[in-house]
Amino acid sequence: MVSWRILDYLVVAGYLVVTAGLGVYFSKGNKTTEDFFLGSRGLPGWAVGFSLLSTTMSSVTFLAYPATSYILDWRLYTKDFLYPAISVFTALLVAPRFRKSIQSASVYEFLESRFGLECRLFGGATYVVSQLLKLCTTLYLMAVPISMLLGAPLPMVIVFTGVFVTCYSMAGGISAVVYTDVCQSVILLVGGLVSVVAIVSRVPGGITVLAADAHRHNKLSLGKTEWSWQERTVPTVLAYAAVHYMTKFITFQDAVQRYLAVPSHKELLKAMSLTASLALPTWALFYFIGTCLWAFYRAYPDPRVANLPPDAVFPSFILHELPSGVAGVVISGVLAAAMSTMDSSLNATASVVVTDLIQRCLLPHKPDRFYLRCARCVTLAAATFMICSALVLEYLPMESLNDWYNSMQSIMGGAVISLFLIALYAPWFTKPSMLVAIAVSLLSNVFLMAGCSGLLPPTGYGAKLFWHGWLRSRFRQ
Repeated sequence: MVSWRILDYLVVAGYLVVTAGLGVYFSKGNKTTEDFFLGSRGLPGWAVGFSLLSTTMSSVTFLAYPATSYILDWRLYTKDFLYPAISVFTALLVAPRFRKSIQSASVYEFLESRFGLECRLFGGATYVVSQLLKLCTTLYLMAVPISMLLGAPLPMVIVFTGVFVTCYSMAGGISAVVYTDVCQSVILLVGGLVSVVAIVSRVPGGITVLAADAHRHNKLSLGKTEWSWQERTVPTVLAYAAVHYMTKFITFQDAVQRYLAVPSHKELLKAMSLTASLALPTWALFYFIGTCLWAFYRAYPDPRVANLPPDAVFPSFILHELPSGVAGVVISGVLAAAMSTMDSSLNATASVVVTDLIQRCLLPHKPDRFYLRCARCVTLAAATFMICSALVLEYLPMESLNDWYNSMQSIMGGAVISLFLIALYAPWFTKPSMLVAIAVSLLSNVFLMAGCSGLLPPTGYGAKLFWHGWLRSRFRQ
């Protein structure tokens, strides 16, 4: 065991060295806030396309998707069917308007141009809060399996990974983030492919028998086709996905930041085409890993796996079944998935705080180098919050951190996507009507968060919490 652990450590160390080298290389070009937040508006479309895909994934994708298909089926895969369509819609009808209208590095400037400063600050504040929640949740959920796989203490993994991501994000800005995302996308995909090959090669009968057996046991099913408020059926998951991906592509700073960072509309189309074409095969790969694990442990029952929670089955396979060095590639994939999410969120959060709050409201008309220092300070502050909160999450009695994060994002995200869609396509709405809508939304947020926290009595409706944000966004339009 010592020998293979040493090889795995070497592989992971090599990945970290490459990532750190990219951060150091791009640190030399960050002389202005436009360099730091937008890469001087000169990033190539192919790199931005990989980066958009990478930021959509996380260690949750790498581990939770296989867990879902291992224990159930492919029903959550339907959520991703709308990703390519919404990517194309954004590239053709939304991103060009953003590129024409937005002069700064923040998408929320667009809201101010339609409805005033209050809406800009509301959108920016909502995004920053959601990203801080995402940062600490992603770091913690990544650290748990990495701690088990490398045999390292959980707090050490949290602190080291958090500090490492912070260093190259602060040094290299968005250019380092995008190019490390490219590297991380490749590592993630290689890790997934290596896992599939390693499992299928050991399943009796190979992939043909595996697929037939999985089909016979409904392990490839996409779920029920009727509407339900209680279950994740095909139409309900698609409805949720429509709001989820429209919120991401239209309102999230980390996505729009990349639309603004390419030099031309042609490069933007290249980026969006690449991410749209890679999305479904990538997620299918990770759902297929879960199906392969199900077939593998049916053929070779393992008492160590029988009592494990679904999220721990893939890490257990990596730890006990993958050969020397190969496990290191997969572990690097888990790290890459989480780091690509965290570095993007850190840079985007800094851009919103500096552009929408400090530069627009608190300290205007300062030299650009002052705002560049502010950007690095905000990145450091957000990273400190991320690390400290991740250390605390270990002690919170949460049944599912991923569901908790998705619920909070659903609550906060529904109002903002409505604001953007109205700003884009409903010119007859006025600023006073939007301010009233924001007030109603804030009151709804307080009510729904109280219900989520168990501070209110049960309503008896039985609807899943992630629907509340979707419903509110529909009724506000």
